[in-house]
Amino acid sequence: MKIKNRITLITCLFLLLLPGSLLAGARQLKAKDSAKTDFYDIRSNGTVRDEVTGLLWQQENDGNKRNWEEAKAYCANLKLAGATWRLPEDKELSVLLELRKQGNLYLSQVAFNHQGEGSWYWSTTPHAYIQSYAWYVDFESGGLFRSEQSARLHVRCVQTESGAR
Repeated sequence: MKIKNRITLITCLFLLLLPGSLLAGARQLKAKDSAKTDFYDIRSNGTVRDEVTGLLWQQENDGNKRNWEEAKAYCANLKLAGATWRLPEDKELSVLLELRKQGNLYLSQVAFNHQGEGSWYWSTTPHAYIQSYAWYVDFESGGLFRSEQSARLHVRCVQTESGAR
């Protein structure tokens, strides 16, 4: 297998179904050099390609916090690398959680830049039973939680990259 120490897809799905406080990433980053890691292709255009999922991520958040509706609009209007961006689903965002903290976050400090206070990032996934709530990932505690949609959290946009490797 190309990537060592990978957790199987079944294990990843199991981890995503655990309560937020128990969720702690599906992989461990090992940097090979400044532009390529076992899991991420760090590009010069401000994006990072996840080699496992094929998702293309915004490398650096802008440091501003937004409510849930503003977060979705921000991603839809983001002008970066000529791509069409969207707010990630909870399971997509959860995959960025690392097994071990890097600095004060369970987020790759090699691949991603975090700006601003706090570590909570919105997903586009609404809560199934409480209409005024949506899911977010807390990269400081390493979990998936719910919040009122009026709360102001960070945003990291994503796109499904078609055909690029």
